[in-house]
Amino acid sequence: MSPAQTPKSATTKQREHNATTAMANTSNTSAGRAAGSTAGAAASNLGPTAPRRTGAKELIRRRGQNGGKGARRQDGGKGGRGRPPPQVRRPRPRRRPGEAALEEIRKMQKSTELIISKAAISRVIRQICQESLGRKPGEDLRWTSAGIAAVHTAAEDYMTKIFESTNRLAIHAKRVTILPKDMQLARELRDK
Repeated sequence: MSPAQTPKSATTKQREHNATTAMANTSNTSAGRAAGSTAGAAASNLGPTAPRRTGAKELIRRRGQNGGKGARRQDGGKGGRGRPPPQVRRPRPRRRPGEAALEEIRKMQKSTELIISKAAISRVIRQICQESLGRKPGEDLRWTSAGIAAVHTAAEDYMTKIFESTNRLAIHAKRVTILPKDMQLARELRDK
């Protein structure tokens, strides 16, 4: 034998045989389907020996079933994640310093609700009463809800008026920020 005519090994012959058989089966089943015969349907039910269709011919077959529009996704084109597509959110325009504070002040001036929470003011009232009467921590005075509400309203009214006076004094001193000395002066003027 010449070097050009080397004998083929058994595995190479087997591979070539499998490839030609697979191509023959594929062409038979696709030709049978195109003709609409039942032989093609019988050939596709051969079981594990029948080759799987993946590739251009399978895509053409699917397009034929969907009216030429390709395979449609059932999930709305989300890629199988089940989430809606992300929406582009525009960032809010940046607020200038103090703008949010002024908006909050306007909101609180419009409302008539009390600002401090009931639980917090109740604790403060009970603590002040305990200290002023010289009672031990375990000996609490009993308060009605109407009594606590009256003290709460009076305390918030007093604080609001003090802060208003303090703000006026800071503006008089050509400042915007209130300082402790402004509040001390406001309390002194209020007591007189």
